[in-house]
Amino acid sequence: TIFDKLGMKKTYFSPRANENVADFYWNYEKDGIKPLEKLVPYVYCDGYESGGAGLVSTVEDYAKFALAMANDGKGENGAQILKPETIKDIYSPVLASISVNNGFTCVQGKDYGYGLGVRTRIIETEWGLPKGEFGWDGAAGSYLMVDPVNKVTVVVGMHIRNWTPIFSGEHLKIVELIYKHIL
Repeated sequence: TIFDKLGMKKTYFSPRANENVADFYWNYEKDGIKPLEKLVPYVYCDGYESGGAGLVSTVEDYAKFALAMANDGKGENGAQILKPETIKDIYSPVLASISVNNGFTCVQGKDYGYGLGVRTRIIETEWGLPKGEFGWDGAAGSYLMVDPVNKVTVVVGMHIRNWTPIFSGEHLKIVELIYKHIL
């Protein structure tokens, strides 16, 4: 329904989730970054298809999805995967703020509320990130940002488990650098 329509040929669920996966690393803080077994630990069983449990993709494929989300549900190839009203519902705030302080969330705080399964910006930035910017984080530090106002997306692909001691807060800095050069 989504992958084929958008031409996401390298995105799939288990049981293929552990095929052709990039190397994983673990941040041990004091000892640096160490390699881990090439295994997606979120694959619980065959047939359990959840974005947080075995969905594997490439940055290129993920960017195709991100562009569709930024363009009212329409992919670069013209395929409509969601209605524009659905996209707006997704990023409309349901909770007023995200004040969680945990080791998994890339972006949090008073600038964000929570939409339908996504963080959603409720306070625009001085440097151009508007209200309605939304996205989510993935395992091992991956990150998705969608700006439906300016039609901009940012996809960060990392493979570092326990990434927050070395990379926390850096995702939004990457977005800020991009915005300072495009707007």
